[in-house]
Amino acid sequence: MDGDDVYAALRPHCASGDVHAFVAAFERIVAAGLTDQKAADMVGHQAVEIIASLAKASRAKEAHVIVRAYLQHAVFSSASPKSRQYFAAFALDTLEDHLELADEVEAKLLQDDVVDVSYGRQIVAGFAARGLRDQMMSYLGKTMDGGASLAVILANKVLKQRYDSDAEFRALADDKAREQAEHEAAFARTPDPDDVEAVLAAAKAELTRREGARPRRIRDVARWTGHHGAKDLLEAGFDALRGEARRHASLINHVLFAALVQAIARFEDPSLAPTLVRELDYVSAGRKQVTDGLSRHYELVQVAGTIALALAALDYRGDLAALDRFLASYEWRYPGEDFVMQARYAKWMMTGDPQGALAFVNDAANTKGLAYAACALADLHWAAALEPLRALLPALDSPVAAEAVMEAISRLATQTKPPDRQDRMIWLFGEVTKTEQALGSDSDDRFLLRARQRAQDRELGVIHEVDDSAPEER
Repeated sequence: MDGDDVYAALRPHCASGDVHAFVAAFERIVAAGLTDQKAADMVGHQAVEIIASLAKASRAKEAHVIVRAYLQHAVFSSASPKSRQYFAAFALDTLEDHLELADEVEAKLLQDDVVDVSYGRQIVAGFAARGLRDQMMSYLGKTMDGGASLAVILANKVLKQRYDSDAEFRALADDKAREQAEHEAAFARTPDPDDVEAVLAAAKAELTRREGARPRRIRDVARWTGHHGAKDLLEAGFDALRGEARRHASLINHVLFAALVQAIARFEDPSLAPTLVRELDYVSAGRKQVTDGLSRHYELVQVAGTIALALAALDYRGDLAALDRFLASYEWRYPGEDFVMQARYAKWMMTGDPQGALAFVNDAANTKGLAYAACALADLHWAAALEPLRALLPALDSPVAAEAVMEAISRLATQTKPPDRQDRMIWLFGEVTKTEQALGSDSDDRFLLRARQRAQDRELGVIHEVDDSAPEER
């Protein structure tokens, strides 16, 4: 059974919360055999879904049944390290009253040699909360081998907060922060933004970095519209990132991949649209379509939404088959998630379909992604949406979505035509990715910043895990 078969077999039981049916389906899947690691990963992702559903319904004891069934099975070991850590990090959140099973989760976790940045912070917090210093130091030791930047995040954002009086952990944080600062200083100084050759040289060097990422250096290239060197760098940058991934047997750097796309969107050169269409097909290729041996990992797939936004920014009116293939493959699996709604917004824009966006708003079954639909209505200047959006506003539970809908209402009430490209509402969602935020960068989402200010809550919308689902909006 492949990943799609696993999803189809387990998903109904996630929605119903039927633990025994889920376990029975799990056993049937295992008996039938899994085709590859991605199928094993899908088992773990669906296990997380039902655990979340059970925990939300205060059925923690039943959630433990799922945790133990998956954890003790060989399928857990055959999943990717990233998937195993995703499951373990999530499971630990539900096991506060079941220490024996939590110990079992952590023991499995410490067998891995790979530590993933997306889950490291949450896992170390779990160790710290239970006073497990030896396990925590063992886990941290792996992060130090795997990359200084992750150790700095864990030490500064978790350990220093919880062990402020512990000289050992303070020293760890200080040493790793100093090491990282020295590394950054040695790598390169910030280029003069008015020196095009310096900007291009810094961007080219950024594409070959093995640790960390400074996407701003890629985005800065967009300032030099019309410079042949800037255009050449943006076109060749995707192949450069693929080359680095092959050279070091690693994943494609999705943060820099997204930054290249964002720079092209700002570059406003329609001749770059075919490059974006090619890369949209590339990042969203299914397992059977992958021919280069490089993983289309989840964070890279999410860049498809960024690519779709860039095509809309360029007012692309060509073949949308690649976008349709992406939506057909991912929209039913990740309904309302940001990257899917970015693609849906782009489709509404490029096909001139405000009726589709309004139908999305009016369908009560759609509880996520309403901010993007409202944005499309404003950017297409569909005045008929004004009253439906006003009616939607009181029903919203998400303060961030409410800010976006209020912005759309304000624009539709005052503008007389669709805004120019550079003035579209979509830009207010910002460019800083979830991964950048999880690594400590501040969000530039104007709606989130407004919601924080209105609520006087600086922690609102803080990204802890890259794989966090989009919140329900109504």
